[in-house]
Amino acid sequence: MRRLATVTLLSAAAVVGGCTSLMPPAVTPRPGGGDPRAVYASVRRNAAAVTSLRARFSAEMRRGEEQRAAEGVLLVKKPDRFRIRLLSAFGFTIFDYTTDDAHAHMALPLEGKEFSDADIAVHASFSPAEMRDLFLRDDPGEERCIAKARGAETLVQCTDPDGALERQLFIQSDTETLTREIAFTDGHPRVVMEFAEYRSVSGVRLPFHIALTYPQRNVSLQIAARAYEVNPVLPDDLFDGAGAAAVSR
Repeated sequence: MRRLATVTLLSAAAVVGGCTSLMPPAVTPRPGGGDPRAVYASVRRNAAAVTSLRARFSAEMRRGEEQRAAEGVLLVKKPDRFRIRLLSAFGFTIFDYTTDDAHAHMALPLEGKEFSDADIAVHASFSPAEMRDLFLRDDPGEERCIAKARGAETLVQCTDPDGALERQLFIQSDTETLTREIAFTDGHPRVVMEFAEYRSVSGVRLPFHIALTYPQRNVSLQIAARAYEVNPVLPDDLFDGAGAAAVSR
């Protein structure tokens, strides 16, 4: 990730084969919105409809006054496989983060460095685990989440098994789309995630702009999705080191 400042953006057409190339339609509001619990249930059903995902995107990271940019590929295969890969202008991998079940691996090939599990948080410029959890985390269900109306929004507050505040979700009620999510640790925001420009892809509502802000690190990450492929067949070997060359197939 540290070398992103020297990277020329990769041509979008060369990053991922098989993703939708035409811009899909925007999500249409539903007049009046709905009951808060029904709105939250709709968001959960939308997320559950995605069992695998392939996306290509542009990313821009800011840390203090420093700014870096790159193109990337994201792969998701529920329940436990996730990969985010950043590429150079010549197609070389410059950042590669993979999870398979309980284990995570991060590689910085141009720097000749690799890290596993707990060491990743120390050496990563941003927290790839937050992105992994965004796509792979278990649905806590209504027993741990309370939804209530708040003007044009539905506010959902979720607690951990001990009753401490774990997440807040802000949903635009008339489109039933998640616009902001805050994850907490010990009562303090750990990461703020914002979602915008929702479009319908294969019947699933997906955001084409995602922003992650880490208040305690003074780090932010802006992601602009170029294309999504919903529920593609993704072989397991795409989620290990041997599959690196095949990620963009």
